[in-house]
Amino acid sequence: MLLGRLFSRLKLKDESFCVCLLMTMWRHILQIDETLMPGDTTLLQVKKKGLYMDFLKTHCNERDYVFSVKTCGKDSCKFGCAEPRLSADVLSKLHSLPDPEPSRTEPHHYSTFAELYGKAEPFPDQFYPSCKGKPGNSQ
Repeated sequence: MLLGRLFSRLKLKDESFCVCLLMTMWRHILQIDETLMPGDTTLLQVKKKGLYMDFLKTHCNERDYVFSVKTCGKDSCKFGCAEPRLSADVLSKLHSLPDPEPSRTEPHHYSTFAELYGKAEPFPDQFYPSCKGKPGNSQ
């Protein structure tokens, strides 16, 4: 797999990434939608995969810098979510991970997790490195 070759070249603190995790992830993805193929690499191809797209809408939070998956906690889940270990009350209050944001009070630092967790509105994308300098993003 292309992704496996890319990850096998990456290192963090002089240690290679474990590509075996990608294979485990792929097996889980196929449990969601077995029609997905390794060659489905474009958004146009993936958008045709109804079950996978439904899973993304109902169980995932996709952001620019964070991707998180959360169980729905329903017994009737068509994706086979296991019964959560958390109570329904605690699970309903569990938020997705926040995007990293520059600190508004300390230049050259990021805001703390406690400052960002549970915040409803996303941070303006003009501060994302990938958006800097693009038309429509004031700086």
